[in-house]
Amino acid sequence: MKKVVFLIVALVSLVCSRSAAQVSVNVSIGTPPMWAPYGYTEARYYYLPDVECYYDVVDAHFIYNNGNAWVRVSSLPARYRNYDLYAGYKVVLEYNGANPYRYFSTHRARYPYGYCGPRQVTYREYCRHEDRYRHIPPGHWKNGKWRDEVRYSEHYEGHHDRGHGHGKKHHH
Repeated sequence: MKKVVFLIVALVSLVCSRSAAQVSVNVSIGTPPMWAPYGYTEARYYYLPDVECYYDVVDAHFIYNNGNAWVRVSSLPARYRNYDLYAGYKVVLEYNGANPYRYFSTHRARYPYGYCGPRQVTYREYCRHEDRYRHIPPGHWKNGKWRDEVRYSEHYEGHHDRGHGHGKKHHH
């Protein structure tokens, strides 16, 4: 009888432990473009203050108001054809719904034309200089703590011009 009770308890324990096992699901939002700020893999939308539009990472579309309605297109409208997506500031939104423009008035007021928050490293820049940013601890991307380290290393490594050709002069 003890063996039967033990067998039943063991069987129930096995079933319960299997049903309580956690299931890990990896949800991929989408592939951010190379001009997107590095380190925000969970972000679905970016707001671009200088052109007053959104970028949807999942659908790879820009969302802007054409005067009558919000439209989704694969590239910026013609009036912004000279806009530099790498240089322009991207506000990372913590919104996963379908219509980020629902909060456009708030975004426009909080992030006006010319808004520039903490320096952003784009995916392209990160890939080019991965060794420079590898030492940055998780979480420091969002609050900009890494900036001082990068400035320090650029200063003491002789990169005073940030790649614009006006740094140290090398005499041969």
